[in-house]
Amino acid sequence: MSIKTFKNGKTHKIFMKKEIKRKIKTAISISAFTFSLILPLNCNNYVPSDSNISTIENYSITLKASQKVEKAAKKTEKWLEKRTKSLFDIPYNVFLGPCLDPAFFYRIEQNAGEGLGINTEEKLKQQKQLAINLGIPNILDSPELEMIYLLNWKVRIEMQKKNKNDKIFVLKHFPGGPDENVELVESKPVIYAHTLEYIKQTYTKPFIRVINSDLSPSAIMVTHCSYPVVEVELAEKYSNIKLGPFKNIEGPLPASLSPIIIQGFLRKELKFDGLIYSDWYNMGAINTFMMENKNNFPEELKNMSERSLILILSIYAGINKPMGICLTDVEIKSIEEYYNSNEDFKISFDNLVGETIEISKNISSKLKKEKLDISLLNFTQKLQILNSFQPITVENEIDNVIDLNSSLFNFWTDIWTRTGIIIFYFRTQIISEITGIDYPDPKSDYDIWIKELISDSEFKTIYDSINWSDDKMIEQYNRYLNTIIK
Repeated sequence: MSIKTFKNGKTHKIFMKKEIKRKIKTAISISAFTFSLILPLNCNNYVPSDSNISTIENYSITLKASQKVEKAAKKTEKWLEKRTKSLFDIPYNVFLGPCLDPAFFYRIEQNAGEGLGINTEEKLKQQKQLAINLGIPNILDSPELEMIYLLNWKVRIEMQKKNKNDKIFVLKHFPGGPDENVELVESKPVIYAHTLEYIKQTYTKPFIRVINSDLSPSAIMVTHCSYPVVEVELAEKYSNIKLGPFKNIEGPLPASLSPIIIQGFLRKELKFDGLIYSDWYNMGAINTFMMENKNNFPEELKNMSERSLILILSIYAGINKPMGICLTDVEIKSIEEYYNSNEDFKISFDNLVGETIEISKNISSKLKKEKLDISLLNFTQKLQILNSFQPITVENEIDNVIDLNSSLFNFWTDIWTRTGIIIFYFRTQIISEITGIDYPDPKSDYDIWIKELISDSEFKTIYDSINWSDDKMIEQYNRYLNTIIK
């Protein structure tokens, strides 16, 4: 009798438990028998201990699980397609996500907006502990992480192509990080003192794979984390990059304000030719950096408001879309005065505006045929092209400026990455393939969904029996990963 013929209730649960138990025993018996065939011939008198039996059973289940990776990944892809489809009904063109770093890994809320706010060290620790207690794996115990990152990204891009529209997904937060502490930039500086070669082989690797593939992003968001060793290495390689007002800064720069990371690493080293977004410039890591270096900037910048100064620094750094800066008319005027009095800044500003327009035309089919002469734009109009948060408060003499903003730079925060939940979902599909049981997709709160699965003793027995970091499992993760990126 099919499970689907049962209605929700006691009968359904009893049947599911019996069916799962039967399938587990069958899977273990067959796999254990196969495993026994490869034991040495001189083991006739061998009497296995309980621990040896357990090891054989776990190995057998893991071996079977490794054979289900591809099917489970495809089912996960279908689920992500359903989630992504809803984004195309939102009347915005720019979506800030998904992540190729561990940000939001331990968030388990159903809605994107839940659990937001300034993430302090204590809050992040509590968030992590709650997720792990529930059943979400630790980041360091998730060898399928890169595969899930790229699968999530692949779905967004393929859905975008299928819908034939100009929506932009902004991949974040470059260059990435090894752990959930990347989120702490909301409240304080975060420093990763790793070499360039190390990050290329580890947490920046997913970004590099995507940039060099047919799934290359139209836009990337840069983190506020700092990478001092990488900066030193790349500064030597790209010594022609102008540091401008950064040359007297002591200590590491946030990546989002670093000409070396943005122009050297992202533009020159990785040949990325899309739009570069910053993370929000009103976060704690930036506030701390500005406070510690307020006396290290050139004299002509010391009387600027902090917001004005951050915008100027972002332009020197090479950010096409500085996020989280809303300027007053007085602040705009002070930046314009600096623009008119400083030739280096004027050149950097105009070059960046021109670059942003050209990249935008390549992204948007609506803008491709437009002829926009930057020499005909006044300063405020140029500023509006860069600053997404700057409302259009002046009369625009050129309609294209309005078209450019309305076509590309209205955005929606798409923070639903929830990588920990996606990994748990993927693992659930592997168990489903082993048992033949179709476990329900999450429809309400994710914590309730996970609790119901983990509370099922048979489900948990299989989950705990699988060595998710086994070489056979990793081999299959990498095999499927290589089918995603071409």
